[in-house]
Amino acid sequence: MYLARQIHRLEPDDPEDFYFANLAVELSESHNDTLLLAESLDNLGLLYRYHSQYAKSIPLHIRAVSLVREMNVDPYFKMRFANNAGVSARYDQAYDLAVEYYLFALKIAEENNDLRNIAIASNGLGNSLSYIDGKSEEALVYYMKALETEEERENTLGMAMNYLSIASYYSRKEEYSTAREYLDELLIINTERKDQHGIAMTYEYYGHSYLEEGKNLRLSEDYYQKALQVFQELNQEHKEASMLISLGQVNTRLGRTSKSLNYLRQAYQMAQDLNNKALIMESARLISETYEGNGNYAQALAYYKTAEAYKDSLSLMDQEATIEGLRLEYDFEKKEAELNLLQADKELQEQQFLVAEEKFKREKTLLFGVLLAFLAISLVITLSLRNINLKKNLAIQREEQKRKDVEAAYQNDLLQAEILATRMQMNPHFLFNCLNSIKLLIQKEKTKKRLNT
Repeated sequence: MYLARQIHRLEPDDPEDFYFANLAVELSESHNDTLLLAESLDNLGLLYRYHSQYAKSIPLHIRAVSLVREMNVDPYFKMRFANNAGVSARYDQAYDLAVEYYLFALKIAEENNDLRNIAIASNGLGNSLSYIDGKSEEALVYYMKALETEEERENTLGMAMNYLSIASYYSRKEEYSTAREYLDELLIINTERKDQHGIAMTYEYYGHSYLEEGKNLRLSEDYYQKALQVFQELNQEHKEASMLISLGQVNTRLGRTSKSLNYLRQAYQMAQDLNNKALIMESARLISETYEGNGNYAQALAYYKTAEAYKDSLSLMDQEATIEGLRLEYDFEKKEAELNLLQADKELQEQQFLVAEEKFKREKTLLFGVLLAFLAISLVITLSLRNINLKKNLAIQREEQKRKDVEAAYQNDLLQAEILATRMQMNPHFLFNCLNSIKLLIQKEKTKKRLNT
């Protein structure tokens, strides 16, 4: 997309800008990125608009809007696509369609307090409504809204654009004095901005105002001359040819036939060099009318045929553009149907995936529950067996202790018995010895008594 825009900026007539813009659309479609597709369609629409093929650009911008209308994307994209749709529709004189998309852009801009896009959409609405019967007052309201917004933003370029729009509005209403008051303000702004193109445009519209009013044609000529000089300095050949045509018209009105033809022939030659069919047709038509006024019917007829040929060519181009626009709309509808089918299939697959995922979750939960139950049962069994083993070991330990206690008691009783037996063995000897001792004492007492006696 960037490459296409750069090619057009540097080489406006290079067809490669369309090649890369179309390639961007194809690539974005293959990436299944809705926003990227909308951007690429809008970019292609801009190229068609820059080449004045408005019927082709309109469905591209509209398609871009439809793709993002319900999406949760940056509001900038919705406003940009809608404003571009409005511009193309307005240039194609589809004013009702332009109003529809400008209103959509304005709604989004106001919701997001986007002053820049409020101004753009409001100006577009004014430019569109001014061409619809009975809507001129409403158009002025939007012009003023756009101007006030640009003043709030302190955007002098935006202010200049709106002053020009308002001046054109009053000129169409044949209120030329009011129109020129706004042109006076516009000239001040463009002079302060040192915008030479803006100054030239202001001079051009001064010239249109005086020409349409018809009261001061010489002043109109002066302004056209000033505009022509600036456009020549800026090397803007399309505008230069347009000013030559306007100078031819003024001089025709002033009765300067020779001078008028000179300007118109210059414009005609320049238009041919530029291959600008609209300028060729317009200059040839005016030359034909001038020759006819002079009674030179042969030359008048020749240029008339040229003008009609280019008129037919332009009409054919418009028809081709309209057909191409319809074909694009058909292709979009067809692709949209295919995308809807793919989306439905995708949704079905997603639904099936969700069902499978839900089933897997349930099975996973069930498996987890079974595993958890198994672990719980295993833990209970393990703890039970451990408890049983502990009780068994305690019983064994108690039996062993009991056995040891009985054995100890037995050993103690046995020891007591041995002691008793030993004592029983010792007692007869002790008694005999005691008796012998007593006997001996008695005998000693008796012996003593005898001796005493």
